[in-house]
Amino acid sequence: MSKLNPMTLAVAILSLGGAAFLGYSLKPSVPTPPPQAQAPAQDIPFESSQDSSNTGLNWHTYDEGIALAKATGKPVFVQYYATWCGYCKKMDREVFSNDKIRDQIHAQFVPIRVTESSGNQVDYQGKKVTEKELTAMAGVQGFPTMEFLSAEGQAIGKIPGYIGPDEVTSLLAYIHSGSYKSQDFNSWRSQQKG
Repeated sequence: MSKLNPMTLAVAILSLGGAAFLGYSLKPSVPTPPPQAQAPAQDIPFESSQDSSNTGLNWHTYDEGIALAKATGKPVFVQYYATWCGYCKKMDREVFSNDKIRDQIHAQFVPIRVTESSGNQVDYQGKKVTEKELTAMAGVQGFPTMEFLSAEGQAIGKIPGYIGPDEVTSLLAYIHSGSYKSQDFNSWRSQQKG
């Protein structure tokens, strides 16, 4: 399969302001696009799960990250990750290892990684659940999935599938600027280019 262009994927961001991302406007209770719209794991060669830690990105545990976001006022960037997912590893290599993106995430967000097969306990809305249960409760249907939360832990939006470096850079700037509250991503991006 050829490299998937994220702009053609059925990708959505759920926003508190109701702004659409890439032409989709979904409510938080509506499931993300079906798995066929997401990057299949078998298209990228398998690598050891140990490779994910080589990005230089300081991933926090869920509890640690939520507490840090509340303390700093920074929004949260969550990546739902699977150890068997080829596109998760591709994002590690091509996106999260990128110095510019890594610096942008560290400066503007609190990065959290949730592993879908993990039995690690986290506190989610006053309940102790595993990362695996949290993944299901968040409605994640494919990997990788990125989710943005406010500093208070409120959902801003979620995007399934592989997203390349240029799109991630723009998306981070869009969320950090707060523009998602008043306009859709395509309108915002057009203004940035003009």
